[in-house]
Amino acid sequence: MSFITATRGTLLAATLVALSAAAAPAFADPADFFGDWKNVDPDTNGLTHVIVMPTPFGPKVRAFGACHPSDCDWGTVHGQFFGGDTLAANFHSGFSLSHLTLHLGWHHKLDFQLHTHFTDGSGRPDYDLSGALRMPGGFGGGGFGGGFGGGGPSLGAEDCIGFDPAAVSASYVGGDWKVVQGAMWMLDYGSDAAAAHHAAFVIKHYHFDQQCFVRRPNAAMMYWKSGNTVPSGNTAGQDCIGLDPAMAHAQYTGGAWKVVDNGNWLLDYGADHAAAEHAAAVIRIYNLNRQCFIERPNASMQYWLAQ
Repeated sequence: MSFITATRGTLLAATLVALSAAAAPAFADPADFFGDWKNVDPDTNGLTHVIVMPTPFGPKVRAFGACHPSDCDWGTVHGQFFGGDTLAANFHSGFSLSHLTLHLGWHHKLDFQLHTHFTDGSGRPDYDLSGALRMPGGFGGGGFGGGFGGGGPSLGAEDCIGFDPAAVSASYVGGDWKVVQGAMWMLDYGSDAAAAHHAAFVIKHYHFDQQCFVRRPNAAMMYWKSGNTVPSGNTAGQDCIGLDPAMAHAQYTGGAWKVVDNGNWLLDYGADHAAAEHAAAVIRIYNLNRQCFIERPNASMQYWLAQ
């Protein structure tokens, strides 16, 4: 047995014994762990935040550490539940192994313990960190949808325009084909009448009644909701790209902040890091697994569908 394997087993056993003495729910709902958790200490030089995401194959855990000018992404790994109130995950950096445990307590926070062992032969001693994480705007409760219970972390104030889908039509207005609701125009397709009619059909088919943006003007992400959620389903001939919502995150690549999924970039927000993080949160929270377009390139209408 390797030293790392032995260390991992010893650490896990010791951690679970210590945590079992803490006050906590005997059998927590796994959905209570899901969400984007921030360190209660905004000035920490260690673990800054943790995202716990549901997947059909169990939870995934993504962790970030304090770096400058932006937090270092430790990557996304599979986690494992223990005892109904503890989630554990291991992160390999190439020069170290970090074992993270998240313990759900009564105080609406996740207590964490982090043990790091260096594997690069440098002789640096192991070190331990501990603290607490909280979810801004609320606590737990299936924060990423998809059949894991109601509620969840808030996106804050979403930028959405409500309308009546029954009143939507494609109309020739001011020399261009537009998608309109009464006197309000929503999309402009120029001379492309077929695209405008197609967009109006999609809005009616999915009963979209809200048009939402991250971040105007010139929003890179447009999404549409029906009854405060994003629908699933299909239409004939739709032009969609599949993605894994649990893996969507903001990443600085190619000189810009992009929303990426398994190495494929979905949205480009340039220098706006906060907008890219917001768009990634929309994808995760609404469990969006398809990005769809009407008449690419330069599609006037972009919409998303959920699992």
